Amino acid sequence: MTTILLIRHGENDSIGHYMPGRTPGLGLNAAGKAQAGQVADCLAGVKLDRIISSPLDRTRQTAAPLAARTGLVMELVEGFIEMDPGDWTSRPFTELFQDPLWTQLRSDPQDAGYPGGETFIATQERLWQSTQQVLKETSQGTVAIFTHADCVRLITAAALRIPLSHYNRMLIDTASLTVINFRASGAVVEVLNNRLAYSWQPR
Repeated sequence: MTTILLIRHGENDSIGHYMPGRTPGLGLNAAGKAQAGQVADCLAGVKLDRIISSPLDRTRQTAAPLAARTGLVMELVEGFIEMDPGDWTSRPFTELFQDPLWTQLRSDPQDAGYPGGETFIATQERLWQSTQQVLKETSQGTVAIFTHADCVRLITAAALRIPLSHYNRMLIDTASLTVINFRASGAVVEVLNNRLAYSWQPR
């Protein structure tokens, strides 16, 4: 069995204000840095085989304290990067909430995507392929993957074979923990959106 720990990045100044997308240089704010330290504290007793991060600053900074504590090298994997919102990058949510396309994307994303950006189907396929590659490389063990809210939702939906139209029914908080056990019989979600401070230990 391989256990995947999906951890969303910590707080940053975009949350609740604008669509960050893949904007470079967007790191954690003070609250996010505190969360990153808490993540390392919460997982200090877990034997990890790998630590993987999306290459964006906010995920790398969230993973860094755990990597330092465990001595594991943080692996940057492009496949776990945030979904590309294209033309919507940096647009305030107050504007996006008024756009009819926003409602469509959140209620029925099956055949839709961001203007000038990725579709939800393509993003989920990218994330799932990256997850499968991790499972191939680590057939037994525990892997922590630091990524983004929609990425956690899309991977979890794929693991459970939940229709893409329902993926957004999962709430994924900053620095939260989602745990998926991949067994020969299939994937089992053990934890979903466990908020700080968590005390998860492998079974």
